[in-house]
Formats: sequence, structure tokens, C-alpha cells
Amino acid sequence: MWRFQMPVGLLSDQEEFNSAWMDEEKYETARKGDCSLTFTRKNNKIREAALNYQVPFWVIAEALGMRDEAFSKKLRHELPEEEQAKILNIIQKIAAGELCIE
Repeated sequence: MWRFQMPVGLLSDQEEFNSAWMDEEKYETARKGDCSLTFTRKNNKIREAALNYQVPFWVIAEALGMRDEAFSKKLRHELPEEEQAKILNIIQKIAAGELCIE
């Protein structure tokens, strides 16, 4: 499971942050003084499939022939439906044992 580290003090409750972070439609804002940061997640189908099938991002990245950093950066922006379907198919194949990464 991946984890996003927030600086201490931005949110009072870590569970509140985690639930907002996993919510597909919701925007959660963390405030500190005059600074306001908004965190949104893109490609939630991919993220949740990887979480549900317990497939780490680095394994998906290797199956796609890229570095894990590049894959994580790729997920920052919403991908086209065709590309999402391709990645979801790879996740399912890895989870079923049809695709092995060494």
C-alpha cells in the first residue's frame, strides 16, 4: 500500500485525511495559516485496482517497461480511457499470475 506523508499539523486527524484521499469525487483541503493546499487524485480506477489486488506501482511500471517514478508521475494527470483499460488489464494479469515480473 502506498502512503502520502503530510507535514505534521496540517490535518488534525490522519484518518480524516486518509478517507478524503481515497474519495474519488471529493476535494479535501488542508490549511495551515494563510497557506491552503488542495490535494486531488487522478486515475482512481487504477489506484484502487492496484490497492484491491495488492499490486505495487513498481510492478505495474516494470510490466509497462518504465521506471516506477515515471509511472507515478504519469498518474498525476487523468489518462485516456484506452490507456486506463490497458493498465487495469495488466493489474488483473499480474494478480492472476498470468504476467510475472522479475
